[in-house]
Amino acid sequence: MTPFAPDLDAVVIGAAAMDILAWVDHLPARDSIELARNVEMQPGGAGANVAVAVSRLGLKVGFIARIGSDENGQTLLNEFVHEKVDTVACRIVHDLPTAICFIAIDSFGDRSIVAFGGAGPVENHEELDYEYLSRARLFYLTDVGHDILQFAAGIARTQRSILVYSPGGIIASKGLESLIGVLPEVDVLLLNQSESNSLLPDYPPELAAREFFARGARNVVITLGQQGVICVNAEQFFLLPIFPVDSVVDTTGAGDALAGGLIAGLLLGDSLKDSIRYGCAAAAIKIGHPGARSGLPSRKQLDLFISSYPLE
Repeated sequence: MTPFAPDLDAVVIGAAAMDILAWVDHLPARDSIELARNVEMQPGGAGANVAVAVSRLGLKVGFIARIGSDENGQTLLNEFVHEKVDTVACRIVHDLPTAICFIAIDSFGDRSIVAFGGAGPVENHEELDYEYLSRARLFYLTDVGHDILQFAAGIARTQRSILVYSPGGIIASKGLESLIGVLPEVDVLLLNQSESNSLLPDYPPELAAREFFARGARNVVITLGQQGVICVNAEQFFLLPIFPVDSVVDTTGAGDALAGGLIAGLLLGDSLKDSIRYGCAAAAIKIGHPGARSGLPSRKQLDLFISSYPLE
Protein backbone atom coordinates (compact mmCIF):
# COMPACT_ATOMS: atom_id res chain seq x y z
CA MET A 1 0.00 0.00 0.00
CA THR A 2 1.20 3.51 -0.75
CA PRO A 3 1.22 6.13 2.03
CA PHE A 4 -1.76 8.41 2.34
CA ALA A 5 -1.77 11.42 0.05
CA PRO A 6 -4.15 14.38 -0.07
CA ASP A 7 -7.23 14.08 -2.26
CA LEU A 8 -6.24 14.63 -5.87
CA ASP A 9 -7.95 16.41 -8.72
CA ALA A 10 -6.22 14.16 -11.26
CA VAL A 11 -3.90 11.20 -11.52
CA VAL A 12 -1.68 10.89 -14.59
CA ILE A 13 -0.34 7.45 -15.54
CA GLY A 14 2.38 7.63 -18.18
CA ALA A 15 6.13 7.99 -18.55
CA ALA A 16 8.84 10.33 -17.32
CA ALA A 17 12.14 10.83 -19.14
CA MET A 18 15.19 13.02 -19.38
CA ASP A 19 15.16 14.94 -22.65
CA ILE A 20 18.41 15.69 -24.47
CA LEU A 21 17.56 18.67 -26.67
CA ALA A 22 19.67 19.68 -29.65
CA TRP A 23 18.89 22.83 -31.63
CA VAL A 24 19.90 22.57 -35.29
CA ASP A 25 19.35 24.61 -38.44
CA HIS A 26 17.78 21.64 -40.24
CA LEU A 27 16.61 18.21 -39.10
CA PRO A 28 19.16 15.68 -40.36
CA ALA A 29 18.29 13.93 -43.61
CA ARG A 30 19.21 10.30 -44.20
CA ASP A 31 22.98 9.70 -44.10
CA SER A 32 23.60 13.34 -43.16
CA ILE A 33 24.91 15.18 -40.12
CA GLU A 34 23.94 18.52 -38.60
CA LEU A 35 25.86 20.59 -36.09
CA ALA A 36 23.89 21.56 -33.01
CA ARG A 37 23.84 25.22 -31.99
CA ASN A 38 23.07 24.25 -28.40
CA VAL A 39 22.42 21.10 -26.36
CA GLU A 40 20.54 20.89 -23.04
CA MET A 41 19.13 18.24 -20.74
CA GLN A 42 15.66 18.85 -19.33
CA PRO A 43 13.03 16.74 -17.55
CA GLY A 44 10.36 15.44 -19.92
CA GLY A 45 8.20 12.45 -20.82
CA ALA A 46 4.67 12.82 -22.17
CA GLY A 47 2.77 11.81 -19.04
CA ALA A 48 5.12 13.73 -16.76
CA ASN A 49 4.76 16.87 -18.85
CA VAL A 50 0.97 16.65 -18.61
CA ALA A 51 1.13 16.24 -14.84
CA VAL A 52 3.32 19.35 -14.56
CA ALA A 53 0.99 21.27 -16.88
CA VAL A 54 -2.02 20.43 -14.70
CA SER A 55 -0.16 21.32 -11.50
CA ARG A 56 0.92 24.71 -12.86
CA LEU A 57 -2.74 25.43 -13.56
CA GLY A 58 -3.40 25.20 -9.84
CA LEU A 59 -4.79 21.68 -9.50
CA LYS A 60 -3.64 18.79 -7.29
CA VAL A 61 -2.17 16.04 -9.43
CA GLY A 62 -0.50 12.71 -8.80
CA PHE A 63 1.81 10.98 -11.24
CA ILE A 64 2.49 7.25 -11.62
CA ALA A 65 5.36 5.73 -13.59
CA ARG A 66 8.47 3.63 -13.24
CA ILE A 67 11.56 5.74 -12.60
CA GLY A 68 15.15 4.50 -12.51
CA SER A 69 17.20 4.76 -9.34
CA ASP A 70 19.98 6.54 -11.23
CA GLU A 71 21.00 10.20 -11.24
CA ASN A 72 18.52 11.08 -13.98
CA GLY A 73 15.73 9.50 -11.97
CA GLN A 74 16.60 11.58 -8.92
CA THR A 75 16.62 14.71 -11.08
CA LEU A 76 13.11 13.89 -12.30
CA LEU A 77 11.84 13.30 -8.77
CA ASN A 78 13.38 16.55 -7.53
CA GLU A 79 11.69 18.41 -10.38
CA PHE A 80 8.31 16.88 -9.46
CA VAL A 81 8.74 18.17 -5.91
CA HIS A 82 9.49 21.63 -7.31
CA GLU A 83 6.39 21.45 -9.52
CA LYS A 84 4.15 20.21 -6.65
CA VAL A 85 3.34 16.93 -8.40
CA ASP A 86 2.69 14.04 -5.99
CA THR A 87 4.89 11.01 -6.82
CA VAL A 88 4.19 8.81 -3.81
CA ALA A 89 2.77 6.12 -6.13
CA CYS A 90 5.75 6.07 -8.52
CA ARG A 91 7.84 2.88 -8.59
CA ILE A 92 11.59 3.28 -8.26
CA VAL A 93 13.29 0.47 -10.18
CA HIS A 94 16.91 -0.64 -9.90
CA ASP A 95 17.22 -2.91 -12.92
CA LEU A 96 16.47 -0.30 -15.61
CA PRO A 97 17.88 3.18 -16.33
CA THR A 98 15.63 6.20 -16.42
CA ALA A 99 14.16 6.73 -19.89
CA ILE A 100 15.91 9.18 -22.22
CA CYS A 101 14.62 11.02 -25.31
CA PHE A 102 16.93 12.56 -27.90
CA ILE A 103 15.16 15.50 -29.54
CA ALA A 104 16.45 17.53 -32.50
CA ILE A 105 14.69 20.88 -33.02
CA ASP A 106 15.09 22.92 -36.19
CA SER A 107 14.86 26.68 -36.79
CA PHE A 108 11.10 26.43 -37.44
CA GLY A 109 10.42 24.70 -34.11
CA ASP A 110 9.75 21.30 -35.72
CA ARG A 111 11.43 18.29 -34.15
CA SER A 112 12.39 14.65 -34.46
CA ILE A 113 12.52 12.33 -31.45
CA VAL A 114 14.43 9.15 -30.72
CA ALA A 115 13.38 7.48 -27.46
CA PHE A 116 15.46 5.11 -25.35
CA GLY A 117 12.81 3.42 -23.25
CA GLY A 118 14.44 2.37 -19.98
CA ALA A 119 12.08 2.70 -17.02
CA GLY A 120 8.78 3.92 -18.43
CA PRO A 121 5.07 3.52 -17.71
CA VAL A 122 3.88 0.86 -15.28
CA GLU A 123 3.00 -2.27 -17.23
CA ASN A 124 0.34 -4.08 -15.19
CA HIS A 125 -2.35 -3.19 -12.70
CA GLU A 126 -0.54 -4.93 -9.82
CA GLU A 127 1.76 -1.92 -9.81
CA LEU A 128 -1.17 0.41 -9.08
CA ASP A 129 -2.77 1.24 -5.74
CA TYR A 130 -6.57 1.16 -5.76
CA GLU A 131 -6.94 3.50 -2.79
CA TYR A 132 -4.57 6.06 -4.28
CA LEU A 133 -6.44 6.10 -7.58
CA SER A 134 -9.87 6.16 -5.96
CA ARG A 135 -9.33 9.71 -4.65
CA ALA A 136 -8.94 11.25 -8.12
CA ARG A 137 -11.70 13.08 -9.96
CA LEU A 138 -10.02 12.47 -13.31
CA PHE A 139 -7.57 9.96 -14.76
CA TYR A 140 -5.28 10.77 -17.68
CA LEU A 141 -3.57 7.77 -19.20
CA THR A 142 -0.97 7.82 -21.95
CA ASP A 143 1.45 5.24 -23.38
CA VAL A 144 -0.31 2.41 -21.51
CA GLY A 145 -2.25 -0.58 -22.81
CA HIS A 146 -5.33 -2.66 -22.00
CA ASP A 147 -4.50 -3.88 -18.52
CA ILE A 148 -3.79 -0.46 -17.02
CA LEU A 149 -6.67 1.18 -18.89
CA GLN A 150 -9.23 -1.40 -17.82
CA PHE A 151 -8.12 -1.25 -14.19
CA ALA A 152 -8.38 2.54 -14.11
CA ALA A 153 -11.69 2.40 -15.98
CA GLY A 154 -13.17 0.15 -13.32
CA ILE A 155 -12.26 2.66 -10.63
CA ALA A 156 -13.54 5.54 -12.76
CA ARG A 157 -16.93 3.85 -13.12
CA THR A 158 -17.16 3.22 -9.38
CA GLN A 159 -16.03 6.73 -8.44
CA ARG A 160 -17.78 8.45 -11.38
CA SER A 161 -14.44 9.94 -12.34
CA ILE A 162 -13.52 11.18 -15.82
CA LEU A 163 -11.20 8.98 -17.89
CA VAL A 164 -9.11 10.68 -20.58
CA TYR A 165 -7.01 8.36 -22.74
CA SER A 166 -4.21 9.40 -25.08
CA PRO A 167 -2.69 6.15 -26.42
CA GLY A 168 0.55 7.72 -27.63
CA GLY A 169 2.56 6.83 -30.69
CA ILE A 170 3.84 3.41 -29.60
CA ILE A 171 0.39 2.05 -28.69
CA ALA A 172 -1.17 3.63 -31.79
CA SER A 173 1.48 2.08 -34.04
CA LYS A 174 0.06 -1.34 -33.14
CA GLY A 175 -3.12 -0.47 -35.06
CA LEU A 176 -6.78 -0.31 -34.15
CA GLU A 177 -6.64 -3.80 -32.61
CA SER A 178 -4.73 -2.22 -29.72
CA LEU A 179 -7.89 -0.35 -28.72
CA ILE A 180 -10.50 -3.00 -29.44
CA GLY A 181 -12.69 -3.47 -26.39
CA VAL A 182 -11.35 -0.48 -24.45
CA LEU A 183 -12.86 2.49 -26.29
CA PRO A 184 -16.26 2.13 -24.53
CA GLU A 185 -14.40 2.77 -21.25
CA VAL A 186 -13.08 6.14 -22.42
CA ASP A 187 -14.77 9.48 -21.71
CA VAL A 188 -12.35 11.48 -23.86
CA LEU A 189 -10.11 9.89 -26.48
CA LEU A 190 -7.31 12.35 -27.28
CA LEU A 191 -5.15 11.75 -30.37
CA ASN A 192 -2.88 13.70 -32.64
CA GLN A 193 -3.23 13.28 -36.39
CA SER A 194 -0.26 10.92 -36.65
CA GLU A 195 -1.74 8.60 -34.02
CA SER A 196 -5.14 8.72 -35.71
CA ASN A 197 -3.50 7.79 -39.03
CA SER A 198 -1.71 4.86 -37.40
CA LEU A 199 -4.95 3.55 -35.95
CA LEU A 200 -7.09 4.16 -39.04
CA PRO A 201 -4.88 4.51 -42.12
CA ASP A 202 -6.44 6.36 -45.06
CA TYR A 203 -9.22 7.83 -42.89
CA PRO A 204 -9.39 11.63 -42.99
CA PRO A 205 -9.56 13.08 -39.47
CA GLU A 206 -13.30 13.73 -39.32
CA LEU A 207 -14.18 10.23 -40.53
CA ALA A 208 -11.62 8.75 -38.16
CA ALA A 209 -13.14 10.68 -35.24
CA ARG A 210 -16.60 9.44 -36.15
CA GLU A 211 -15.31 5.87 -36.37
CA PHE A 212 -13.67 6.04 -32.94
CA PHE A 213 -16.95 7.42 -31.58
CA ALA A 214 -18.92 4.63 -33.27
CA ARG A 215 -16.64 2.12 -31.58
CA GLY A 216 -17.52 3.45 -28.14
CA ALA A 217 -15.45 6.48 -27.14
CA ARG A 218 -17.88 9.06 -25.69
CA ASN A 219 -15.89 12.06 -26.94
CA VAL A 220 -13.16 12.00 -29.57
CA VAL A 221 -10.65 14.84 -29.85
CA ILE A 222 -8.03 14.87 -32.64
CA THR A 223 -5.40 17.59 -32.84
CA LEU A 224 -4.40 18.65 -36.35
CA GLY A 225 -1.49 21.02 -35.76
CA GLN A 226 -2.01 24.32 -37.55
CA GLN A 227 -5.41 23.13 -38.84
CA GLY A 228 -6.89 23.15 -35.35
CA VAL A 229 -8.68 20.54 -33.24
CA ILE A 230 -11.75 18.49 -34.12
CA CYS A 231 -14.20 16.89 -31.73
CA VAL A 232 -16.98 14.37 -32.24
CA ASN A 233 -19.53 13.19 -29.69
CA ALA A 234 -23.21 12.29 -29.60
CA GLU A 235 -24.37 15.91 -29.72
CA GLN A 236 -21.98 17.67 -32.06
CA PHE A 237 -19.03 17.87 -34.40
CA PHE A 238 -16.85 20.96 -34.33
CA LEU A 239 -13.48 22.26 -35.46
CA LEU A 240 -11.68 24.73 -33.22
CA PRO A 241 -8.92 26.87 -34.74
CA ILE A 242 -5.58 27.27 -33.03
CA PHE A 243 -4.54 30.57 -31.48
CA PRO A 244 -2.22 32.60 -33.71
CA VAL A 245 1.31 33.12 -32.40
CA ASP A 246 4.07 35.50 -33.45
CA SER A 247 6.77 32.84 -33.59
CA VAL A 248 7.30 29.14 -32.95
CA VAL A 249 10.39 28.31 -30.92
CA ASP A 250 9.82 24.62 -30.17
CA THR A 251 6.78 22.38 -30.68
CA THR A 252 8.09 19.79 -28.22
CA GLY A 253 5.41 19.25 -25.58
CA ALA A 254 2.69 21.21 -27.39
CA GLY A 255 0.34 18.24 -27.26
CA ASP A 256 1.10 17.74 -23.58
CA ALA A 257 0.32 21.41 -22.89
CA LEU A 258 -2.97 21.02 -24.75
CA ALA A 259 -3.82 17.92 -22.73
CA GLY A 260 -3.04 19.75 -19.49
CA GLY A 261 -5.30 22.66 -20.41
CA LEU A 262 -8.08 20.30 -21.48
CA ILE A 263 -7.86 18.41 -18.20
CA ALA A 264 -7.88 21.63 -16.18
CA GLY A 265 -10.92 22.91 -18.05
CA LEU A 266 -12.86 19.69 -17.41
CA LEU A 267 -11.95 19.73 -13.71
CA LEU A 268 -12.98 23.38 -13.41
CA GLY A 269 -16.40 22.48 -14.81
CA ASP A 270 -16.07 23.97 -18.30
CA SER A 271 -17.75 22.46 -21.33
CA LEU A 272 -15.67 20.15 -23.51
CA LYS A 273 -15.45 22.84 -26.20
CA ASP A 274 -14.23 25.47 -23.75
CA SER A 275 -11.82 22.93 -22.21
CA ILE A 276 -10.31 22.23 -25.63
CA ARG A 277 -9.98 25.97 -26.19
CA TYR A 278 -8.20 26.19 -22.84
CA GLY A 279 -5.84 23.47 -24.06
CA CYS A 280 -5.23 25.21 -27.38
CA ALA A 281 -4.28 28.38 -25.53
CA ALA A 282 -1.84 26.47 -23.31
CA ALA A 283 -0.22 24.94 -26.39
CA ALA A 284 0.04 28.35 -28.08
CA ILE A 285 1.90 29.75 -25.08
CA LYS A 286 4.15 26.71 -24.76
CA ILE A 287 5.47 26.70 -28.34
CA GLY A 288 6.97 30.13 -27.80
CA HIS A 289 9.48 28.58 -25.38
CA PRO A 290 12.22 25.95 -25.71
CA GLY A 291 11.83 22.47 -24.23
CA ALA A 292 8.76 20.54 -23.17
CA ARG A 293 7.97 22.45 -19.97
CA SER A 294 9.53 25.91 -19.92
CA GLY A 295 6.45 27.51 -21.50
CA LEU A 296 3.73 25.66 -19.58
CA PRO A 297 1.57 28.48 -18.19
CA SER A 298 0.02 29.23 -14.82
CA ARG A 299 -3.75 29.69 -14.67
CA LYS A 300 -3.30 33.46 -14.44
CA GLN A 301 -1.12 33.51 -17.56
CA LEU A 302 -3.54 31.27 -19.43
CA ASP A 303 -6.63 33.28 -18.50
CA LEU A 304 -4.88 36.52 -19.48
CA PHE A 305 -3.87 35.04 -22.84
CA ILE A 306 -7.41 33.81 -23.57
CA SER A 307 -8.96 37.13 -22.53
CA SER A 308 -7.03 38.87 -25.32
CA TYR A 309 -8.89 36.83 -27.96
CA PRO A 310 -12.64 37.24 -28.60
CA LEU A 311 -14.75 34.10 -28.55
CA GLU A 312 -15.44 32.77 -32.03
